Amino acid sequence: MVNLDLALVVVSDVDACFIDGSRYPALETVRVLDALREHGVPLVFCSSKTRAELEDLQAQLDLDEPFVAENGGVLCIPQDYFPFDIPGASTGGGRLTVAFARPRAEVVARLREASAAAGVGVRAFSDMTESETSADTGLPLDAARLAMAREYDEPFRITDSDADAPERLRRALAVTGLQLVAGGRYQHVVADADKGRATAMLRRLYRKACGPLTLVGLGDALNDVPLLRSVDIPFVPQRRAAPAIGGHPVRGQERRRACHAPGARPRPVGGSHPAAGTGRLA
Repeated sequence: MVNLDLALVVVSDVDACFIDGSRYPALETVRVLDALREHGVPLVFCSSKTRAELEDLQAQLDLDEPFVAENGGVLCIPQDYFPFDIPGASTGGGRLTVAFARPRAEVVARLREASAAAGVGVRAFSDMTESETSADTGLPLDAARLAMAREYDEPFRITDSDADAPERLRRALAVTGLQLVAGGRYQHVVADADKGRATAMLRRLYRKACGPLTLVGLGDALNDVPLLRSVDIPFVPQRRAAPAIGGHPVRGQERRRACHAPGARPRPVGGSHPAAGTGRLA
């Protein structure tokens, strides 16, 4: 059960915020997690990764906290974590889940419809085998299998080289009601969800259980903007090189402007990890 005396919760993206270029957390990341544990601060992952991937990561780290998967498609909460019933939650696998997005099958069908209407070729995870996904992502086969266990969000690449292909596809996706989410390696599409909605619900649940508390958020890409706008103190981890968002480099000034949250200014954090170069989160 959650500590009812909580004063702080950290909500973090995973890639380039908690792990960088690897499936496994770096030593400095583990040290940050140890510091959070020492102070009784929950670490909540909020990622484009699947439920299966985040459960695997939590098992590696011996974490049993809520997490948000697939770009806000679903919020997963350990059974009996909060001391009250959660409206709209379903039970399975020892967790409560609150789904925000439409099912993946519907999303994939709409992506196909938009691709045909725009005359833009795409290659999505649903088109690929586990071996092809492993080769394309650089993930080991078992990790690729976890990445393909998608329920709400569909990653894809545009296969056309036309300069106007991305914009044509974006307009067609909007007609079908899909949100185009710019990630790092892939574009993503999801219906009726983003990281901010799930984070906002999590914030309400924590405050109902614990009273006033502060949410700190970490995110480095444009799909993290809704997350950063839903927390009290947003951080944008600095990188040695500017991240490529949708094929275009995004500089620090642009990220700060994109991630501006009412009443809070995103704070840069040195290094590739939340506390690299500082030894602390704030």
